[in-house]
Parts: sequence; C-alpha cells; structure tokens
Amino acid sequence: MFRMMKFELFKIVRERTLKICIMTAFLVSVVMLSGTNITIESFVPKSFLVSIIASLYASFYASMDFEDKKILYLILSGNDRKKIVIAKLAAVFIGTEAVNFIFPAIAFFLCPEWEAALKIRIFFAYILLGSVLAVIGELVSWIIKKQGAAVLATVVFQIGSLFMMNGEKTSDIFIHIVPIGIVKLCLETNSQIRCCMLLGIWFVVLLALTLIVSRHSEV
Repeated sequence: MFRMMKFELFKIVRERTLKICIMTAFLVSVVMLSGTNITIESFVPKSFLVSIIASLYASFYASMDFEDKKILYLILSGNDRKKIVIAKLAAVFIGTEAVNFIFPAIAFFLCPEWEAALKIRIFFAYILLGSVLAVIGELVSWIIKKQGAAVLATVVFQIGSLFMMNGEKTSDIFIHIVPIGIVKLCLETNSQIRCCMLLGIWFVVLLALTLIVSRHSEV
C-alpha cells in the first residue's frame, strides 16, 4: 500500500491539473479578498468558489484512473481494493487540501490582527472540510467512473448544498447538515466541537461507503 501511496503522491506532484487549480484558487482568493473588509460572517461565502475548485480537483483526480482504465491494472495486479482506495484517497486529500486552504492562508496574511484562537478554528474547520471534499470525490469516482460526469456530479452537490443552506425554508435545517454549512456554524458560533464532530462523521461515513462501493464495483 505504501508503494501505491508513494506512486500516487508522485503523480500529483507531476500532474498539471493541480498546478492549474492552485493558481486559479489563488487568483479567485485574491479577487474575493481584495478591496473589502474581511469578516467572519462573509468568510465562508467568499471562500465558496475556492471550495468548488477543490471539489472539482478531487473528483477529477480520483476518477482519472477510471477514465483511462488504469484502475484495472491495479486490481488485476492483485492489489486489495481497500488499499487502492486508501492510497488514492491520501493523494486526493493532499491535493484537495492544497487547493482548499489557499483562501484561509491568504486571509491570514491580509488579517494579521486576527486572534490566534480564531485562526486555529479556521485552520481545523478547513482541514476537515478539505478531507470531506476529498472523500466525496473518491466516492463519486467509484460510483460514476466517468471523469466528466464525476466532476459534474460534484458541482451539482456543491451548488445544491449552497442553495439548500441559503433557502428560505431549508436554511435552518441544512446549515446543520451540509459540510459548507457546518463550517459556517463552526466559525460563527461557539459550537466548534460539535461542528468538528459532524464533519468527522461526514468523513467516516463517506469513507465507509467508498470502501463498500469499491468492493462491489465493476470496473
């Protein structure tokens, strides 16, 4: 498994898509943060586009081996599917975090006056959000197996989450359910422990589903 993990990490370093996503996320973050006051209330809405870019990368990279059928080589070589999932997820996690954390990093640079406690809260919230986005991309790739369709499904999930979180009749419920809503609560309320637990539950449940789907998936 460690050899597979090392190979996947080597791939993301060489992969041009990650570099493009990082540069795009950087430009978007600079535009969203420049010329306006940065408040905790506006932090999550302003970072949403960067989170979408991170989600797109997660599903794009995770489904890459399905698109070119390289996943068959890994399976036919006798590798356990659980080890394949974990090795690929480790690479997806690192790439997704690299993209998703650009917005908070730039915000920290522009707002040195923010208290350390607030920065730590944002740090852990976005690390957990990145992990959830990564495992969503991995799960979608095992279900759909087509790169374009996997990316589209991820975009639909993210935009749908935003609409449900901001809907007049659904916001009170879905802000406690969808990952981006939980992050918003984590930053704006005093329920950080509960919010981190909810994001942790999202990750564990999605990882379990990914392992189950991969075990029974026909590739």
